[in-house]
Amino acid sequence: GLLQGIPSLGALPGGPGGPGGPGAPAAPSAAGGKTAAPIDYSRYVKRFGSALECGRALCKDLNYREHFHCIECNSRVFVKKEEMIRHFKWHKKRAESLAHGFMRYSPNDDCSDRYRDCSHNRKQTHYHCIKENCDKVYISTSDVQMHANYHRKDSAIIQEGFQRFRATEECRAEHCVFFGQRTTHFHCRREGCKYTFKNKADMEKHKTYHIKDEQLTRDGFKKFMKQDPCPFEGCRFSGNCNHIHCIRSGCSYVLHSSGQLFSHKRKHERKDSELAYRKYKLAQSMMKSLVDGQAFADQLGAGLGEEGALQSLMAGLQPGGQQPHAGGLGLPEPADAAGQQSQQAQ
Repeated sequence: GLLQGIPSLGALPGGPGGPGGPGAPAAPSAAGGKTAAPIDYSRYVKRFGSALECGRALCKDLNYREHFHCIECNSRVFVKKEEMIRHFKWHKKRAESLAHGFMRYSPNDDCSDRYRDCSHNRKQTHYHCIKENCDKVYISTSDVQMHANYHRKDSAIIQEGFQRFRATEECRAEHCVFFGQRTTHFHCRREGCKYTFKNKADMEKHKTYHIKDEQLTRDGFKKFMKQDPCPFEGCRFSGNCNHIHCIRSGCSYVLHSSGQLFSHKRKHERKDSELAYRKYKLAQSMMKSLVDGQAFADQLGAGLGEEGALQSLMAGLQPGGQQPHAGGLGLPEPADAAGQQSQQAQ
């Protein structure tokens, strides 16, 4: 009668033939009765069938049979599978929190080596933000997600070329008009730009300004607004009105309208094209002189004589490439030769 209310050993969880027991099929999951996939523990834990298999002296001294070594915590060895699973989940949860930018500490963990004055140490599970210059700590996972979104938005703003400062943060920039006011505002992070603004809608407008400015620089111009200090010495438009400087070498032209950009750019392009053509013709002439000089040397080597080679070289330099007269080489002209023959016949 005492044994009627006690389940058999085979029906116990983990017992022979019971759910999770050796040789028992995997328990069906709640959704759809499908078999749950086995968990792979090999990411953090390594199983050994005996102490001889692992080779560690401590395990041999204790004559361990099946046991588990933590791959990341070299000193941790588990004989019971339940303890190994608990430790595996600890590593998994910490890895997940690190992916969101937090370090997770359980009540058994000591965080005092990194966070000396933490009030949650060894009391409850908590999460420390590991972002630079951020000392936030949370005990709620929903707060962790909200704070992770805050950093994600900040990263997106930085990728756009700006930096956001919350009301609780100090920007430490003395040129900022919002310095010391404890208000949320933005700084442009581009080199040489000290623009600060409070309204997030101005971010896209200022970004467009920089895109246009970069295009102007590629075209050889630099635009200065009325409030911008103009670095060009002696510029009479500095601080008076918006103006555009041509920044090409040797040009000091100042434009007052974007409509003048195209015509001034075309002017420089024509000059550059003419200069390139003159350089090309000069190089072509020098190359021809080198070729003719080589031909002159070849004729001297062939025994034509210095005078004949010189005549050939001069003819090559004349327009149309006219050949030298035979008389120039010391030979009679064809007409003179025919006249001499007729005189001899008479």
